[in-house]
Formats: sequence, structure tokens, C-alpha cells
Amino acid sequence: MTVVIVEAHREPELATAKALFREYSVAIADVAACSLQYQRFEEELATLPGKYASPEGAIYMARETDPDGRSGEALGCVALRPLPHLGERVCELKRMYVVSAGRGRGIGRLLAERVIEHARRAGYRVMKLDTSTTMTAAIGLYRSLGFEPCAAYNEDPAADTLWFELELGRRQYRKSHRGPRSVSILHNMYYRTFDRSRSEPGFCASTAKPRVDQ
Repeated sequence: MTVVIVEAHREPELATAKALFREYSVAIADVAACSLQYQRFEEELATLPGKYASPEGAIYMARETDPDGRSGEALGCVALRPLPHLGERVCELKRMYVVSAGRGRGIGRLLAERVIEHARRAGYRVMKLDTSTTMTAAIGLYRSLGFEPCAAYNEDPAADTLWFELELGRRQYRKSHRGPRSVSILHNMYYRTFDRSRSEPGFCASTAKPRVDQ
């Protein structure tokens, strides 16, 4: 079987992307449930492609195909959207996810490289992303692709959020990524302490009104 990267423009591809987004939300619920509420995730699913609509945005999926070119199982997804409040040429990588059956096969890299190339073709100059300190494999991938730590660009309420950016004019990827010690250093540099659990126990509720929509 061969893995191909396809763009989800319309149904039924969008329905498959929605299912992958939902699986992604379940997979990260233990570490990012608060972030998903902040991002209005349910609204996002109900309005796909929404902010990921072409040409400014995109949703890509990894699929297995047989020797005759027939599509098989969807193995992962990634999305791209503009960040107009940061500038016309700034975008964000979102919803990177690989199902368990596809892990260890380089599918995450294929998805990331495709969405980075899309962003370059679309004229973006900077790509942002945020992730959790617990996502060590993802951080290693992003670092190997040239992403560097950056200042917070949103108000994600999760205390262990890290922010990265990639200058899209650079095409020289790193050959290796940073290990757990460097991740710990990044954690210490960018860790934000939210001690609201005592004074504001409901700060992660879906009724919260953040100033910036992640």
C-alpha cells in the first residue's frame, strides 16, 4: 500500500476530515480539553471547512491507496488557516494528527511538508503553531522542520502551551531534533502559570470569552 496526501475540498472528504478532527480531540483530551473549549472546537466541526477554506486555508489528509490507485483508510490530517490579526502573510498549522495505525511511518512529516509547501505557494511568510510540552514527538518533528520557539501569539489557557514559528523563506530543515532535555528547557522558557483553578474554577468553561479566537 502507498500513502498519498490529498486535499479535502468537499464532501465526502470533509466528512472524513471531520471524523479525523474528532478522533484528534479525543486523543488529546487529557492534555488539551481546556484548549479545545477555548478554540470553540465544536463550532469549528459544525462549519468545516470554515477558516480552513481554500485558497487562504487548507485541510490535507493522508490516505493509503492500493496498487490500482483505489483509496483506503485515512491515516492522518493537518490543516492550515490564516491569522489576519497578525498580518496578511501569517498563517497557522492546526489539527496535526496521525491515527495509531499510521504512526512510525513518517506520515506526520509528509502532512507537515505538504501544508508548509501549500503555505509557501499561497504567499505566506510565517507559519505559527502551538502545542503542549507533553507532545514530545510532535515537538521533535516541528524542530526538525525548522520551527523555532516564539512569543505567545494567542491566549490559549493551557498552562503547558508552547508556541513556535517557521519563516517560510527558509527551506533548510534540521537533520535532527531536540531531545527531552531541550523540551524541558523550552518548557521553562515559555511555561505560563495559570493559577486560576483556585480563584476562578470555571475559567476553562465553554462560556469564556477570550479576546483572540484560537
